[in-house]
Amino acid sequence: MTPTHRTARAHILEQSFLLFLAHGFEATSMSDIVQASGMSKGAVYHHFATKAELFDAAIDHYFLDVVAPGEPMEHEHQGFEVAVRAVAMSLTDGLAHVSSLNADMTAYYRFFLSATERNRPAVQAALAARLESLAEAAERDATVGGRRGGPAPRTLARLALTTVEGAALLAAVDGHEDLAYRVNDTVEHFLALVRAG
Repeated sequence: MTPTHRTARAHILEQSFLLFLAHGFEATSMSDIVQASGMSKGAVYHHFATKAELFDAAIDHYFLDVVAPGEPMEHEHQGFEVAVRAVAMSLTDGLAHVSSLNADMTAYYRFFLSATERNRPAVQAALAARLESLAEAAERDATVGGRRGGPAPRTLARLALTTVEGAALLAAVDGHEDLAYRVNDTVEHFLALVRAG
């Protein structure tokens, strides 16, 4: 059955992503992808010339877009707490999309880690941009609010990102049904500790 509400490219990408999650890159063939998509071989190859191209597109869409800083906030001078909550929301929204595909969240993380080797520069760049955004927000808070003591802005940014990512990973491993709640609850406790100094 051809997709009616999604573009053919998005449908092929989604089906290949699910196969990569379930079987890995090496064990997934283009024939598997053609069959799962329900489209003709020509239609699949029209959008993606190779399995590697599909894999890279899946990494971009399902991993890098989740980690990357995303759109600038409405207020250019957002504070650290707003920035951390925005990171948490971006991650949980992305993971909710993956979960809506009935994907096993532990498979998502397993696949991400295995895919990182192939795409390390892009993953590192996305994480560096996210950390820079958080560090700038922490620096603004320190400058404007006169925050004294506590970790340096870059350290605080790393702690925040580790908290958000770690909470999501633990929720996935635990099989927690409301991943967003678990992540946001952890973030609020982290921010309370930061405020307490």
